Amino acid sequence: ELRQRTDDLTESLQQQTATADVLKVISRSTFDLKSVLQTLVESAGRLCGADYATITRQKDGVLFFAEAYGYSSEFIEYVKAMPVERGRGTATGRALLEGRVIHIADVLADPDYTWAEAQRLGGYRTVLGVPMLREGVPIGVLGLSRSEVRPFTEKQIELVSTFADQAAIAIENVRLFDEIQDKNRQLAEASENKSQFVSSMSHELRTPLNAIIGLTEMMVKNAARFGTEKAQEPLQRVNRAGTHLLGLINQVLDLSKIEAGKLALNPQTVQLRPLID
Repeated sequence: ELRQRTDDLTESLQQQTATADVLKVISRSTFDLKSVLQTLVESAGRLCGADYATITRQKDGVLFFAEAYGYSSEFIEYVKAMPVERGRGTATGRALLEGRVIHIADVLADPDYTWAEAQRLGGYRTVLGVPMLREGVPIGVLGLSRSEVRPFTEKQIELVSTFADQAAIAIENVRLFDEIQDKNRQLAEASENKSQFVSSMSHELRTPLNAIIGLTEMMVKNAARFGTEKAQEPLQRVNRAGTHLLGLINQVLDLSKIEAGKLALNPQTVQLRPLID
């Protein structure tokens, strides 16, 4: 009994150390999803004494086998060519359907298991399917299998569940990262369109405004010639208002240039006291 307890403790420590090493690898490859999932599927297979392992995940609304460990190229080509369906005919489909761990001691003795061609190509007998959950909803499955009838232990199932949780976190992190990147691209495009609009609008407004300012200045300075002596004060108001509006438009145009990174510096000497006041 003491030897058994010592062996169990040693195995548990080895698994914890190996898990920590896997998590370090994952943390260094946060957004390289393929690398993260491949590391998880290989580590889960080795640590739990499985001959084969797969990760099924969702992409564009379709579930498919993303990464595999131990299987022949013939088997991998076969399973990658078809989408994964929810249903009791496979351990993966059953885990997706029920949202819980599926442990089949012998697929050949399970009356609900119907994926005979895959079993023939893969040569597996014992199968374990652990759903990867996001907010309680399965978004994929981490599956392990053995070529002989040898069920997985509770500790091994617990370890695979930990890896499945990490896979779900990795997938969600990449999804959120891609979503943020897409939002940033949309915002950058909207900002560029806005800057182009402001720049175009400013130019379009300045053209008639300069004409108004020039015309009122000419009418004020040459009042006798144009017979506008009685209208000088209103014309001066129009001229001042137009000049002020032109200054505002120039400031808007300067801001659009700043956002576009195109502002040219024009150093000038300034009086500090009025500026501070």
